[in-house]
Amino acid sequence: MLQFLNIRSSLFWDVDPDILSEENNRTLIIERVLNLGNLEEWKEIVRYYGLETIKAEVVKAGDLFPKTVAFVESYLKIPKKELRCYIKKRLTLAY
Repeated sequence: MLQFLNIRSSLFWDVDPDILSEENNRTLIIERVLNLGNLEEWKEIVRYYGLETIKAEVVKAGDLFPKTVAFVESYLKIPKKELRCYIKKRLTLAY
């Protein structure tokens, strides 16, 4: 259950809210807010996690929208070649 973050529970429609944790599910929370969240939710995760933690977790994200990848590249200065979701997508396109 999210106790310290003020973000919409509807972002996690497929997750049991009782087991969702800010610490254990950082990558999922950051991924969902980047893909589907609004500006206030972005500010909330920056306040809670900080940009360095967000940068460390976003490279582990399994599925980022193309617009989110563009945001990560321009704002967080992480090349898309370093993102797990981009590497995974490139591998599936190779077949």
